[in-house]
This record gives sequence, C-alpha cells and structure tokens, in this order.
Amino acid sequence: MTTPLRTVTRTIIRGPHESRVRVVWRIAIPLLTGLVTFPASFVAALSAGMLTGTAVLIAWTTTALVVFAVVRFSATRLDRRPLSAYGYHVSRGWWLDLVGGFALGSVIVVLTLLIAIKLGAVTVPDGELVVEFASLPWLAAFLVGFAGVAFWEELVFRGVVMTNVVEAADEREVSSSVAVAVALIGNATVFALVHVPGALTEGYSPWLTALWTFSAGLLFGAAYLLTGELALPMGLHLGINYVSSNVFGIAGIAEMEGVPTVFSTTTTATGLLAPMSGIPILVSLAAGSVFVAGWCYWRRGTLELALVPGVDPSDRDAPV
Repeated sequence: MTTPLRTVTRTIIRGPHESRVRVVWRIAIPLLTGLVTFPASFVAALSAGMLTGTAVLIAWTTTALVVFAVVRFSATRLDRRPLSAYGYHVSRGWWLDLVGGFALGSVIVVLTLLIAIKLGAVTVPDGELVVEFASLPWLAAFLVGFAGVAFWEELVFRGVVMTNVVEAADEREVSSSVAVAVALIGNATVFALVHVPGALTEGYSPWLTALWTFSAGLLFGAAYLLTGELALPMGLHLGINYVSSNVFGIAGIAEMEGVPTVFSTTTTATGLLAPMSGIPILVSLAAGSVFVAGWCYWRRGTLELALVPGVDPSDRDAPV
C-alpha cells in the first residue's frame, strides 16, 4: 500500500513520470560533493601545519578523488548512464584535444600577460622574463594538482550539469536552441557563483571574479558543446590555471606561500586592470573563443554542436 508520505517522497526524489532521480539531484549531489570536500580538506591540511600552497595542492587532489568516486556512483545509479557519456570516449583523438586545449589555454595566458604588461598591470625585472629555476618536482606536483582541478570541475560543471540541463530542457519540449542556451549560460553562472566565496575570502573583487569566471565558463562550455567531449575544455582549463599560476605567476594563487613559479613577475594593478580578473583576461578569453572555434573546425571540419537535445551522449563515437 502506497502511503501519502511515500508518494510525496517519491515525487520529490524521482517525480511522477521519471525513471531516474530528478535532474536537480543528479546535478546537486556531485556539485555539493566538490564544494564541501575542497574547503574541508584545505582546512584540515592547514590545521596539520602545512604551507598554504601545499595545503591547496592536497585539497585539489583529495577533491578530485572524492568527486570521481561520487560521480561514478551517481552516473550509474542515479543518472543511469556510463561515466564515459559525460565526455570520456577516450581515444587518440581525445588525447589530442586535451593537449591542444592545454596549448590554447597557454596562448590565452600569454596574451593576457602581454596585455597586462602593455597596460602597466604587470612588471618584469629589467624588462625581460627571468627564469627563477623553481623546483621541478614541485612544478610537476602542481601540474598534477591543477589537472585534478580541471578534471573534477569539468566533469561536474560541463559533463554532469550541461548534459543533464540539455536533456531536461528537451524533455520539457523547448526548442533545441533554447535548451543549449540554458545549458551554456546556466553552467557558466553556477561556475561563477561558486568562485565568489573564495574571492571574498582572499580580498578580491567578487564582481570581477564572477565576470571572468562566467566568461571562462562560457568558453569551456562552448568547447564541450562543440566536441561533446571533456578533453578540450579540460585542456583549456588546465592550461589557463597552470600557466597563469606556476609559469608566469600572475594568478592570485601564486602569492601563496609554497607555490613555485618559472618566471619572476610582479602584479602592480588591481580592479579592472588586474591581469587574471580584469580587462587582460577578459580580452584574452574573447580571443580564446576564436581559437577554440578554429581548433574544432580544423579537427572536425564543422562547427555543428556535438551535444544536442534528443541525442543520447552514450552513443557518441570516440574522437579521431
């Protein structure tokens, strides 16, 4: 016998006509896992007496492992799809997109640095970049750490969020263009909002942080829509984070104790001129959209969307 309470509970969790858990839970569970695990593990590492840079490195790695475990469970048990459907149809072409994304992300940061130097927002000793001979093992450790960040954030924000939003919009019989727009803007908005608390904690402008991370979310989301895979957005994400932080030292994290950088630079501007939250990065991300479109056209000969309503992502072929 079905009780009223059981009916209400089922409606909240699954909905009256859904065989899967409601889309809000399919999105919220992986997202909240990442948002809770990172600060908890970061605080725990700091409490153990570790340097700030080391603590954040441990927090990234821990979060990536926990999110992977949760999303693997969520994908098969709640979302009723294989983990690969989120964008892990791994092949030689998939790895090529990952490397290409890293290269494009690096170019975006180089362009950001050049704009920042031109605007006087960043200075370099004697007018030229000088290698600091940072510890190679620590540079490698931060590369792995940032790879973990790119992995879990792209898996959740692009893979889980965008895939489910596109499907949910399609199930509600909205047009394909509206479904894609909602998924793209929605993922970028959530991506921006989750970065605001960190900006407030570190004393950065929450508005500029939200603006540049929203723009980055649009770029990563567009890369996912065009390829249907997470390789390109992961590479972009990794390239932007690692090169800005550990190569040129123009990201905020480079100011943390224990964070190595390859070149010595000094950021002299804040606000709209700040290299990684103001005009320099915003202009570079706009240029990056052209780079991404060009890469996708070169790789696939078309700019048609690969993630579209009504097409099961599990049926996509691995990129060649």
